[in-house]
Amino acid sequence: MLHVNVKPAFCNYYTYYIMTGFAGLAMPLFFMVSGYLLIGRSNERSNFSYTFRKIFGIIRFVTLTTLIYGILITLVKRDVNEIYRTIHSLYGNYLQAPNSNLGQYWYFGSMIIIYLVYPIINRLYNNHKRLFVNILVALSVICMTAYIQQFPHIKAYSIQPLRLWNWLFYFMLGALVKDIKARPSFWLLLICSAGYIYLFYYYIQNTKCYTAEFSFSSPVSMIYALMLFSYFVNLRFKKFSVVVDHLSQTFLPVYFMQWPIINQMWNHADFSLQIGPFAPILCWLLSAIVCVGSALVIMHFQVGRWIFKI
Repeated sequence: MLHVNVKPAFCNYYTYYIMTGFAGLAMPLFFMVSGYLLIGRSNERSNFSYTFRKIFGIIRFVTLTTLIYGILITLVKRDVNEIYRTIHSLYGNYLQAPNSNLGQYWYFGSMIIIYLVYPIINRLYNNHKRLFVNILVALSVICMTAYIQQFPHIKAYSIQPLRLWNWLFYFMLGALVKDIKARPSFWLLLICSAGYIYLFYYYIQNTKCYTAEFSFSSPVSMIYALMLFSYFVNLRFKKFSVVVDHLSQTFLPVYFMQWPIINQMWNHADFSLQIGPFAPILCWLLSAIVCVGSALVIMHFQVGRWIFKI
């Protein structure tokens, strides 16, 4: 939903603000999920040996899927130069550089850096919880300071993978949610969602920067992310366990193929002229159906499960 709304024409519709407002916390929630699952493991299972295995797994996955994408693009375009561009983009994907062809992989670049300090963070959480919380509070102050400082000069902000004050904060915040057993009421969450979307609209009108990524350091984003995450981790979906089990394995293949599929939809099917504000919704639904459907087929085969594994 977030990436579909990068299309400039969609910014003219009210649905853009609603959808991007709802999906705007996608990246903070990614890091919170990682922290929730990783932090709190035993120190013996979270040492540097484990860290380097995971980093190797990331590099293997990014390299393999980047080369597969390059070969496919070369065959489709019948241009051998695409292979050279693909090889050149192997490092650029981690930094969301101009030469990257799978720019969404910047997330893995940030996670590599986080993995390097993960054993220390995990040990702090297990053995020195007060110091862990103090560091988290300090990171929140750094985030808010960076947000205030960069607001007038939004275009000069650092590249997304290196905004580690954001990602470390959300990574550690995800672990802290384990200690929160209370679930916010649905109506309170709905009111906060409406407020967040309005503030997102206000933010765009003042910065003229039509993206959610520059608001992740704001206190409103932090509080909303905490409430949203607390709400969902305290839900129990026994009836839908089969659905969750099947959909969870599609994460990596969908993450890999989303940009190419969305780009093709933009190039060959411009819905804006025909259905106006419903165009972002239709583009999102169609791309989601194609991505998830394709991923379910891919993960049905052993070679697919081998490729899309970290």
